[in-house]
Amino acid sequence: MKKDVQRALAADAAMAAEINREKASSLGRTGRVIEEAIAACAALRKKLEPCPPGPKRRELVKEYAAQRKIVVEQRWNLEVQREAMGLRKHTDLDTFFPIPPVVRE
Repeated sequence: MKKDVQRALAADAAMAAEINREKASSLGRTGRVIEEAIAACAALRKKLEPCPPGPKRRELVKEYAAQRKIVVEQRWNLEVQREAMGLRKHTDLDTFFPIPPVVRE
């Protein structure tokens, strides 16, 4: 009986470790998507600075808006994942994953 309890505890510990690895992996994937979208926004903003009004600028603004949308959506997903794990404060996310400002034509 003691061995059955030990096996059950070991199985529970292994399952908990697997769940924790998957949580960490999921958070990491979401973080990488956000980082890539933030970097894309920064690159597009550099292209936008010297760009005069016109079709080219409108296209860049459209691309920027699409990347910014990814940041906003994935940042929200990250907040939800964190809350599901019991993490309620998200102030560090503003530092690590700042939402790019809105850019207008």
